[in-house]
Amino acid sequence: MRKILFVLVSFIAFAVYSQFGPQMNKLLEERPYNFYKFLDTALKIHGVLDQDIDYLEQLIVFADENDYPIAKIYAFDILAIRYRDGKQIEKSIEYHKKAIKLSEEINNLEAQVVSLNMLGLCYRLISDIPNAIDYHQKALKLASSVKNASKSHYTTIGIAMNSVGKIYMELKQYKYAIEQFNSAVTLHEKINDITGLAITYASLGDAYAGLGKLDDAIKFYRKALEFNKTINSKVGRILCYDRIANIYITKKEYTQAFDAIETIYYETLILNEPKYLARIKATLGRIQMFMDDLEASESNLLEAYKIYKALKIDRSKFAKLCIYLSEFYEKKKEIEKAYSYFKQGVEVSEKTVGQQNILYVGSLISKYDSQSKEIKIKQLETDAKEKEFESSRIRTVLIIILITLALLWVILYSVYRQGALNNDKKLLVLEQQALQAQMNPHFVFNALNSIKLYIINNEQRQAVYYLNKFSKLIRNILDTSRNKEVSLKEELETMELYVTIENIRFNNEIEYDFKVDETLNLETIKIPPLLLQPFLENSIWHGLSSKKENKKVSLMVEKDSEGKAVLITITDTGIGREAAMQIKKTKSLNRKSVGIDLTEERLKTFSDNYIESSYIKYDDLKDEQGNPNGTAVVLRVPIF
Repeated sequence: MRKILFVLVSFIAFAVYSQFGPQMNKLLEERPYNFYKFLDTALKIHGVLDQDIDYLEQLIVFADENDYPIAKIYAFDILAIRYRDGKQIEKSIEYHKKAIKLSEEINNLEAQVVSLNMLGLCYRLISDIPNAIDYHQKALKLASSVKNASKSHYTTIGIAMNSVGKIYMELKQYKYAIEQFNSAVTLHEKINDITGLAITYASLGDAYAGLGKLDDAIKFYRKALEFNKTINSKVGRILCYDRIANIYITKKEYTQAFDAIETIYYETLILNEPKYLARIKATLGRIQMFMDDLEASESNLLEAYKIYKALKIDRSKFAKLCIYLSEFYEKKKEIEKAYSYFKQGVEVSEKTVGQQNILYVGSLISKYDSQSKEIKIKQLETDAKEKEFESSRIRTVLIIILITLALLWVILYSVYRQGALNNDKKLLVLEQQALQAQMNPHFVFNALNSIKLYIINNEQRQAVYYLNKFSKLIRNILDTSRNKEVSLKEELETMELYVTIENIRFNNEIEYDFKVDETLNLETIKIPPLLLQPFLENSIWHGLSSKKENKKVSLMVEKDSEGKAVLITITDTGIGREAAMQIKKTKSLNRKSVGIDLTEERLKTFSDNYIESSYIKYDDLKDEQGNPNGTAVVLRVPIF
């Protein structure tokens, strides 16, 4: 006999393992310790198996054997839901309490919050208002203490808020219900919980309907309906249309009420869920009563009555249905039946919301108000401290930024200043060298000799004329040498004096002319002093000195095509640069113009202070036969 019993037990164990073992082993492999992660993992691994009571009971044994308390809590809660769905509320409460106890032992706050919420729902279903509120409030308080909570945890908080609001609804405390629902809406929106928004907006509709604000109620029901369509919730759609239909009944708009119920009537039949079917039939029966279809009305109301009586849950709806049947039979003049249902409805209603519950809720509301004020004060203090800390942090950051910017500015300014000083120093050296080049002894000596010749030849007028020109040239050179830049007008006047003095030595054989664009304001255009002298010197001494005739020099000033610089072109009819170089090599006394290299460097340094660039370009001119016919030098001087 023992052998047979052992074989039988072994066979049962093997059968259970064959059915559930792989799923449990997979769960053990994953082994999540966060309760919400466990729920996700269990759903992913088991699918619909978690609805099987045998599996859940086996899961409890498995959890004990493998020291896995999270799995055991999960099994307790899901078993409780299965018993609750099977109308065994007391057994459901028993298993939720086991889950809560184990959660407390392992100090798992998330699991405690979930189990407390579900336990509160069980008490609400049997209209035990004090216990329902107590457990939901415990869930809320505990949930609020969790830091860095997950989305699932926030969803659980929203469910608790919604449940407390529904309890206030049953007690006709609509103001407090709306406060709870609005808080839940804010939370669900924060985490983008569409399901939570669908449920809570429907609850808000119920609260406004209780206040008699029927249009507002419909508005919230329609919002809930849209969210239910988004998540494709058939139950959600059924409940929304049922609520909308009841509002239209209250407004005595029976055709709209009938249309709303008709929209989901056949969908409810297909769903075949008794509690929803009873609800829809009750509403449809009322509509038919007001539309004088009494036979159909009686059939639907009585069918709803049988379902509610068999379910033994949701006593408030059963009480309302009894009142509806009383109104129906009163309309049919069947007073005895009307009284019987009315009496039954009143008795159920009194049991649902008795005087004890009303007194309890009164004290609870007072306590709730006091706690809310304390919470708000603490929250304000916390917010003030956080703002003060944030302000202090921002001030510190700003001070650091300002100090950094100041230091950066000092460094950049120092670099810029040093660069500017170096540039000024370089420019000063170049100007001194340029002055030395322009004031070379040969030029001064030869100019004075030429003037002396006029004196010797008794050409006093010519001598005085050129002596005045020479003295003015020397004065201009000395004056401009003290400045970094001069106006183009002053520069052209000085260059005209220079060419005049040089022409004495060529017996005035050189023809020269200066042409200026009339649109230019020469006084506002600045250039380095004596910039043009080396190029005019080269034209005269290297280009024209070796020619017998046709000695011409021209200087032209004009804007460039973009108007951002001036172009100064010096053109001579000399022998050209190549021939001049050959002659220069054969001379025993080489005359070298040292000013060209210095001038190029000065122009480059001067242009560094402008956006536009400068350049010096040489062009060797040819006649029709291709013979050298002079040189053109173009200087681009920026004005922007």
